[in-house]
Amino acid sequence: MSYIRIRVPEHISSVLSHIDVPGKKVPTNDLHISLLYISEKANSPEELKHISRVVHRVLYNRFNTTVTFSKVTCFEKSTDGYPIIIKFENAELQQINKDLKESFTHEGISFDNTYPDFNLHITLSYYNSAIEDFQIPEMSFNAIGVQLIENKKEVDWFYLKQ
Repeated sequence: MSYIRIRVPEHISSVLSHIDVPGKKVPTNDLHISLLYISEKANSPEELKHISRVVHRVLYNRFNTTVTFSKVTCFEKSTDGYPIIIKFENAELQQINKDLKESFTHEGISFDNTYPDFNLHITLSYYNSAIEDFQIPEMSFNAIGVQLIENKKEVDWFYLKQ
């Protein structure tokens, strides 16, 4: 599986891992914000270089952005159950998602568009039923970089300007 993400910093992940949510929890060291899923299949080294160049062009001269959140909710049921998530809004990250999709389309790079309406979130766990929304103390962090992940390993890292 290939995707582009922002890793949640360790000090925030540690706090999030202690939120009382039901189901199978996402490992603390894997909490992240997905910006774009590319594919389920493995990409060749040449494809990854092409993807990396396009991501670099999209992110060039982008500034870091503050991610702020305070609400736990869930998405509709998926193959793994109901994703229990922290949902939030951020105009800059929404624009990055849109620009990545446009650039990938222009470059002939296929990507997963199963959910065309992009919803920023951090998945905390997967559960067999929906939950009631609840508030948590407001938290925030600076998203300073973006990772390209292939088969659970970082392939490239892109810094956002300070």
